[in-house]
Amino acid sequence: MKNYPYLLWIKPLDLKTPVIRSDWFNQLSSSKALMADPTPENYKAFFKELVEKAPGGGKPKNAITAAGDIAELDYIFNMAFGLNQTWLKKSDGTFEYAKVSEKEKAKLEFYSELYKEGLLDQQFATKQWDTKEKAFYDGDSGVIVGTNGKVIDIYNGKMTQVNGKEAELTVLPPAKGEFQGYGATDISKESRGIAISSQSKNKELAFKVLDYLASPKGQMLDRIGFENEHYKITDNQIELTEKYYSEWYARFWEPADFKPEKTLKTPLLSKPAEESAKLVQQYYSEDNKVILDEASSAKWDAAENLYKEFSADIITGKRPISDFDKFAEEWKKAGGDEITKFVNGKLK
Repeated sequence: MKNYPYLLWIKPLDLKTPVIRSDWFNQLSSSKALMADPTPENYKAFFKELVEKAPGGGKPKNAITAAGDIAELDYIFNMAFGLNQTWLKKSDGTFEYAKVSEKEKAKLEFYSELYKEGLLDQQFATKQWDTKEKAFYDGDSGVIVGTNGKVIDIYNGKMTQVNGKEAELTVLPPAKGEFQGYGATDISKESRGIAISSQSKNKELAFKVLDYLASPKGQMLDRIGFENEHYKITDNQIELTEKYYSEWYARFWEPADFKPEKTLKTPLLSKPAEESAKLVQQYYSEDNKVILDEASSAKWDAAENLYKEFSADIITGKRPISDFDKFAEEWKKAGGDEITKFVNGKLK
């Protein structure tokens, strides 16, 4: 609030968790080993059996897909490879950017193996969120990653609508290695929020909308949708419909603890969604990301775009993993050195 006092946003942790259909999960002999000891090696064995056994009658075509880049894969594997924060502390006490570290190199080599063996969707780099989800519901991809809580709830609702109750989702654990978790939470600032423009001619009306949405009636609308469509009142209790579970989400506020005037007959979240939220809380850890100054921010985008291009080329085999040192030097020249110097000053 000190850094961004104009932002208003109520939401739980937004880390993402991997999920798979339970009926497929239960058919695989490698499932127990994965849940007991989710190392990257056991994840790979699980992915391999999923594709080879094809529990969906010739499907899935690949074990896991992602929307456009490897960020969603990182929620599973980053911490196992020692990438537990944005800036990693070296033996001399200084900090280096995680994405140019030797640990990142090992992770990218692992991803390239998944791609080469057909376990990672060959079109992951061109997938959008909607085509990623379609591949999951159609059975072309066995595992996808989604934001814990309500997004997993929507995935679960749509999956069971299409494939029956036995297809209810199973939430998979984060990979286990040097660390374990779905990633570190950025506590430097909140990246999303609601702001009212100083130039608006309707500031008072805009505040009235926010005030209404924070009221009991507004919360009913924002949190659970429209009566007789997303919920029904039965015996003076709120009964959520299948349509609520498969499509509705809060547009403004998303309080974790919602207490309407009438009693909830059905839970706000399905069991897989509740499990995903519980696991994210269980594995919570804080990031050491730093708010950059104006000069560093201007160079950050160019340096990040260089990483995205290089990592995609490594995974898809366009460049060998031995080029990692060249990439690290290119990143430093593209502004990485100045950013690293600034961040070290802050972290020290």
